[in-house]
Amino acid sequence: MVLVTGCTSSSASSSSPSGSEPQPDAGGPAAIECTAGISDELLHLDTQPSSGVALAIGEDALGVAYFDAKARINLGLVAADGTSQTIVASGAIENTHYKSYGVDLAYGQGAFGVGFSMERTPETTGAEPGWSGVGFLTVAAATKRAGAVTMANRDLDRTGGGGRGGPVAATAPHVTALDAGFLVSWSDTRTAEPTRYGVNLAYWHGIYGRAYDAKGTAKSYDDVQVQQQNSAYGFSTTATPSGVLAVWTGRSSNDSDTTLLTRLGPATGAFTIAPVSAPANPTIVTLPKVSALDLVSAVGADGNVLSAVTVRSLASETSVYAVLVDRNGKLVSSKQLPAFKAVGVSKPAVVATATGYQVVFMSGAYDSAAKGPVGDSLHVVNVDAAGVPGTDTVTAIAGGMLWGGIATRVTEGKSLVYFLTGASPSLSLHALTVCGG
Repeated sequence: MVLVTGCTSSSASSSSPSGSEPQPDAGGPAAIECTAGISDELLHLDTQPSSGVALAIGEDALGVAYFDAKARINLGLVAADGTSQTIVASGAIENTHYKSYGVDLAYGQGAFGVGFSMERTPETTGAEPGWSGVGFLTVAAATKRAGAVTMANRDLDRTGGGGRGGPVAATAPHVTALDAGFLVSWSDTRTAEPTRYGVNLAYWHGIYGRAYDAKGTAKSYDDVQVQQQNSAYGFSTTATPSGVLAVWTGRSSNDSDTTLLTRLGPATGAFTIAPVSAPANPTIVTLPKVSALDLVSAVGADGNVLSAVTVRSLASETSVYAVLVDRNGKLVSSKQLPAFKAVGVSKPAVVATATGYQVVFMSGAYDSAAKGPVGDSLHVVNVDAAGVPGTDTVTAIAGGMLWGGIATRVTEGKSLVYFLTGASPSLSLHALTVCGG
């Protein structure tokens, strides 16, 4: 990996007599050298126009999931040292309806789990054009082989998108690595349901999910309902020591504020449908006078969960909140990250660190203290274990629009942030090294 800009720093040194060179502390940690900067292109992607791109970090490689020009799911694998690249194509699905596609990616059990949504053709399902389904497959990191593609919302797939009183749009896939596989969840606008467990589900649409093992085999036929409340504007599921914690955003009763809600399910991801008489999930925090754009979460070393929520104000200014809850979904703190004005903020990435969390996101037209726009930028903010954010480290990115997903790997003394630049359908993967991460 070649870095094009740089500064160096070290993590350990000691004072020395005047006129002499600094000496390491006797018996102390060795100095850690870090060179900050942006790499050359690590991987080139030819994607389906307007399709989503998702990044996830495995043990020895970075995974990049995307739709190629033929609307097939691909997974690009880049070795941790940046010296080798592999493209794994699932040739199992193609689609002639070129609409917007969503994709998400997670790593666990030695495999990358890829969740995706795509419009399904009348020829294959009998569904009306414009309605979509969610699928899933795994790619083994060792063999670099893709498993079979399955549809997560299989009832829709089997009944042709009707069968329950109307077509269904299943979009916005989210993948969570579990102890024994993956949970795929998605936003589902099914318009009719049979009565199940004494509940008429016709009014209970929202977030649904299905659990898979590490080989991509569904653990049960029926999907499960993760979210009990209508209309999620952003959601995530995270495996905590207490189970699988779902976090999502909604709207307040006056429809001018954003609310955050949580629900704890079993570690298997097998959420149950609550009785109709059960109280609604309580709001854990309200973000005033903003609308939610996206939400991602990560579990920390202590089992707590930090969610990064991107929001837009009535004045069209975007910002990011860090909302910390405990392993059971109870609020610990809610803080706005260092203030900035931006036109457009990407879906952020959150990763646990030794001292808390790190939040990374991209913005356009960055403005700090009225200095004016400086183009597209990457933001790195460290948040401590109590949910208190530190300073915003900003790096301007030249030579193309920032695009799609983002991922970060934090090691002692530095952070490695992977990001994409370019204009769809031609994208380039790069890495930014930030010292002191």
